[in-house]
Amino acid sequence: MEKNMAKWADYIITAVGYDRNGIRILEVEIRPDTGTNIGQASRATRQQVVNAIERGVTFATAFHRDGKWHRGQGVHVVLARGAKYLRTDRNSVEADNLGSLPRLARVAS
Repeated sequence: MEKNMAKWADYIITAVGYDRNGIRILEVEIRPDTGTNIGQASRATRQQVVNAIERGVTFATAFHRDGKWHRGQGVHVVLARGAKYLRTDRNSVEADNLGSLPRLARVAS
């Protein structure tokens, strides 16, 4: 899928699956960002994304509209009360938050 923009991150998160309470991410849809294209979707657990970010891999959110990808925000690991959360802001809130990305149809529990 074409992007026609500079590289935003190593991987783009394009959908998210939360737990029943909507607080903790269970799984995300990720796509590699080559700098000119956004690749095919695969899924990763929240822990895989946390581990990757801690190793220096970069992630950003993006959404598809009008036939084009639009960059969202960078994704960060935030520590709050000893727990790690995935957030697009750096607030120490005890919840994952990747904005208003589409929800995954079904997620692993």
